[in-house]
Amino acid sequence: MLFCRVGWMPKYQGEKDSQGKVDIQGGGEFVDKHGFGYEMYNFLPDDQGNLYGYVEVRAEMHIERLGAKRGDKSVSEVLVIWVATHPKEGGMRMAGWYNNATVFRSHQPCPQHLIGKRTLPDKSHQWGFRIFAKYGHAVLLGANDRTFPIPQATEDSSGMG
Repeated sequence: MLFCRVGWMPKYQGEKDSQGKVDIQGGGEFVDKHGFGYEMYNFLPDDQGNLYGYVEVRAEMHIERLGAKRGDKSVSEVLVIWVATHPKEGGMRMAGWYNNATVFRSHQPCPQHLIGKRTLPDKSHQWGFRIFAKYGHAVLLGANDRTFPIPQATEDSSGMG
């Protein structure tokens, strides 16, 4: 099981607000600086029903913790839980999940068939992914259904972070 913290979006399908900006809240330093996050397409399937998920990681993902061997490029059959901070109420909430996902050690480039279809607002960045799953193995909770709290670590308690 892998918990991935991302910015809060209604559908993670590239949606934009009334001014044409990516409709994302939170998500950390990158989102604050650029106004978007690569996670903007996490629940938008391609024509073959594939999902390509992104989570920001400073370096490579330590997939050995998920059962991969040293040197493996990916590990399969992982339950990925997408977590985001509620924009009004605060606190991390489960936003959705991918079941039977493949998690890659490093950032993967945009698949050839999606080049030009999944673009980012800042043309100096090219969209990519770190996690692959089939659409039929994924669940995105509606914004009002994201009620399951994910505890955040503090000095006195355990949790995520």
